[in-house]
Amino acid sequence: MQTQAVIKDLGGKGVFHKNISSDVELVKIIHEGLPFRSLEHVLKEQILSKEEVFHLITTQRSLDRRKVSNKLSEEESDRLVRFLRVRAFVQQILGNEDADRWLRIPNPLLEDKKPIDLLDSDVGAHLVESLMGRVAYGIVH
Repeated sequence: MQTQAVIKDLGGKGVFHKNISSDVELVKIIHEGLPFRSLEHVLKEQILSKEEVFHLITTQRSLDRRKVSNKLSEEESDRLVRFLRVRAFVQQILGNEDADRWLRIPNPLLEDKKPIDLLDSDVGAHLVESLMGRVAYGIVH
């Protein structure tokens, strides 16, 4: 997994107040619930729009509750990290700007769905990763 890219996108040491260096540490943080500041960082850096957050991560009502509690739920944390993990994988292959564009353009190999729209489920994430893996090996264009 692209742990360091995911941690950076979550705000890194500025949010977590320590270095996260392993997937196991990240799993522990997901189980505890990411700090709300990590989602704020994602929004501030325009990694996701608010509309995308509402589609992929949580609802407006839950977002308001999380802001008060200062922590995302385990499920919301997992969904956010899933998106960032897939994004980091796509960036590795296409580069940053091309990756963000590719994730948001309908793809005929995904029945004209945008890859980002499939990242709301684990199965969809695997489908997007599989397609990008095929692109990386030149099997699909």
